[in-house]
Amino acid sequence: MLPLVTRRISITFVGLLVLGACSSVQKASENENDKAEAAPPISEMRTQMGALNARIEELEGKLTSLNGKLESMQAAASTSADRMERSAAAPVIPHPATRAGAPISISKASSDPEAGFMSDDAIQSYRKALVLLQSQQHSESVLAFSNFLEQYPDHPLAGSAQFYVGEAYFQQKEYKLALQEYRRVLTSYDRSAQVPEALHKMALAEDLLNMKEDAKAHRQLLTSLYPQSPAAGANAEQESTESSAPRGLDGVPPTAPLKSQMNEPKRENAH
Repeated sequence: MLPLVTRRISITFVGLLVLGACSSVQKASENENDKAEAAPPISEMRTQMGALNARIEELEGKLTSLNGKLESMQAAASTSADRMERSAAAPVIPHPATRAGAPISISKASSDPEAGFMSDDAIQSYRKALVLLQSQQHSESVLAFSNFLEQYPDHPLAGSAQFYVGEAYFQQKEYKLALQEYRRVLTSYDRSAQVPEALHKMALAEDLLNMKEDAKAHRQLLTSLYPQSPAAGANAEQESTESSAPRGLDGVPPTAPLKSQMNEPKRENAH
């Protein structure tokens, strides 16, 4: 009996072993199938790797662009800082509107051959006298021009000042005084640009003073010395106007009485 039982136990044990082996093989096969199902195919992995590489390249491009912008910003900041330093070092110039009405100071050039000619005290004095004459304040202008001549007798504008003294008297119809002042232009300032006009005005004053020969002489002098001057042109026009005026017998104006009438005694009215 014992061997039979032993044999059955052995057979049973062997059967159990076989069943265990079969179960292990089956489980191993199932695990392999699960792994095969879980692992993605190679083509899909390649596609994913390509997408990842493209994404990496895109990120690298963005990073390069950001680096370029950062460098540009740094350069701009550096330039702005330099400008601020230069602005801080440079003097601040006020706006022209803030200087409205302020006197203008003009510096004299060291190389100017006529230093002091422009915008100095003499020029200001001359201008004030000229404004007085233009505003028909004749007495004040004569005094102002005379003061100018006393203070600056050798000034380049002295000849013009002397001429305007004569003009002030001429405009007041003080022809004798005007004639004297015009004559001083010829004697004291013969290089002045006002000499032609002084000759013309002298002739006019002499006509008004009935100094016909002197007026004629000064007109001839003006025409011979300064034929192209405006004063000579005005003189010629005046002579043309006078020559074209209507005349009576023997060149006597028709309004003048005839000599026979002037010498004829007055007749008494017969009653």
